Amino acid sequence: MLKTTILTREQLKDYAKKLAYLHEIGSFDDRFYGSILSDLRSDEHTLKRIYNVFSQALKKERLTLPSSTEWLLDNYYIISEQIQTIKSGLTRGFYKNLVKLTTDRSRAIRESIV
Repeated sequence: MLKTTILTREQLKDYAKKLAYLHEIGSFDDRFYGSILSDLRSDEHTLKRIYNVFSQALKKERLTLPSSTEWLLDNYYIISEQIQTIKSGLTRGFYKNLVKLTTDRSRAIRESIV
């Protein structure tokens, strides 16, 4: 169980410095760029399938759906718009200019949080 702690401004600044120190800047890797786009396409396809299944079930069977399912049906168009925005905005040039952290430091960062 995580213990909730409220940090002062100074403590938060110190913690931010500690986290920044744990980061190591990586370089552009075309494989990661491609995998991000591939994952996004896969997630988009999965969400669309789920949306279609739920909306068809709702139309055919007049089911009472959990609130999370209703939320997805009500907000699918917003999610879909955001995916399209990411796909059009995440160009190779834009991605190349983003700061990338090396993955081997992520464990140390997670452990510092817990």
